Amino acid sequence: MEIAPNELIPNLIDEGEAFARAIFSPYHLKKNGIEIKPNAFRFSEISVNRTKYSTGNFCKSKAKKTEHPEANPPKVYRGFAVVSYIALSQAGAFVKASKQIEDAAHADIYFPESAPDEFGRPQSAEMNSIVDTFLPHTKYFADPSPALPTWEGEIFWVFRTPY
Repeated sequence: MEIAPNELIPNLIDEGEAFARAIFSPYHLKKNGIEIKPNAFRFSEISVNRTKYSTGNFCKSKAKKTEHPEANPPKVYRGFAVVSYIALSQAGAFVKASKQIEDAAHADIYFPESAPDEFGRPQSAEMNSIVDTFLPHTKYFADPSPALPTWEGEIFWVFRTPY
């Protein structure tokens, strides 16, 4: 099973949950290819998957659908950033379950209200401070085989940050 059935996934987020954010190069990774840029989380609404209810294969399949390697600059799938509910909430971010027809494990990370820029990114000092607070508690799981349709890397869907 790639994802838990809709009726088994609660709408309430448990404080023990973690969330996977698809990471694309060059937008979300620094030039060294292993560090996440803060801009990976600087949007007014950030789509993530609840790792407790999905698998690497499911998350990768979703991520690959939004990849655009032919674009200029290319948007190339590279892996996932995983962050815990506790790290997000202690930093001041909010997480809301937002089930979709094809993805009952979908959730969104939100920030306190701020005026977005032309790309939909909130640009308040508060939002920047929140991202800077939880980013060190976010773990990047590079996909060792991004061209393959299946996840071949470390198991990230059981990842829990100590924070």
